[in-house]
Amino acid sequence: AADAKKINPDVKISILRWEIPKWVKDAGFVENKKDQAGWDAYYLWYKETIFDAYEKYGYVVDFINPDRNETGNPDEEFIKWFAKQIEEEENFPEYMDKDARDAYHKIRIIASDEN
Repeated sequence: AADAKKINPDVKISILRWEIPKWVKDAGFVENKKDQAGWDAYYLWYKETIFDAYEKYGYVVDFINPDRNETGNPDEEFIKWFAKQIEEEENFPEYMDKDARDAYHKIRIIASDEN
């Protein structure tokens, strides 16, 4: 993605997932569970991934599918909650300038991606 952005800065980058890390599961995240146990850990995983990509490669992703890729059972409540976290984020690392922070708040949500 970073190489593609160097060649064509207008390329749009999206991220999605098939599975989740053990530490997110251990924090209580369970797919399609209607409470927020683990939701914060899940959001932190995505947020830190985006911040890390920006620090290393100088771009913020354009799109996120926060639900499982090609799910047959989209979690609408979680997707809406996740989108709100993106819009309201205020805790940015110092290396992210105003343009990067604005780009983060403008990340678009892809929902849903049923198979």
